[in-house]
Amino acid sequence: MESQKLEAEQFGEAGFLQSQAEDAQAAIKHVLVRMKNEVARAAGATAKQGTEVIGEHPYVSIGAALAGGFLAGTVLTKSKKQKVLQELAQLEKAMALAAGEKVTFEGAGPKGGGLINRLMKIGMKQVTPAVVSALAGAVTAHETAETERVAGVGDVS
Repeated sequence: MESQKLEAEQFGEAGFLQSQAEDAQAAIKHVLVRMKNEVARAAGATAKQGTEVIGEHPYVSIGAALAGGFLAGTVLTKSKKQKVLQELAQLEKAMALAAGEKVTFEGAGPKGGGLINRLMKIGMKQVTPAVVSALAGAVTAHETAETERVAGVGDVS
């Protein structure tokens, strides 16, 4: 605290704020570089290295597996409501044909861009909270480690 007051007195408030902004930028860059390296290391892992990554980050690994399973289940299976609506639409068409009405087949092609588009939309909805949480956790962990290092608490590497 005293060093910050001394720094604020030396450089003035604007200089102090500029210094704090630069420190924050450097900390964010450092965290992003570490995250990029971890993701690159995990993505390029062989089977043996994969078990090491899982051992080092068990909760992230379990979360990724759960998210992948949930996403696959969501995309590959229809809900009961979707099945009932599809059957109802088929019955309505059959009744209209039986009554001699002209039936048009609306939406012969996929709406919304097809399977890939649907996968991307569902994936983004599912992954966005996890990415935000991971970034917040990484920044918090870094700041906690930095605070402990500055305060001289524990052995932080």
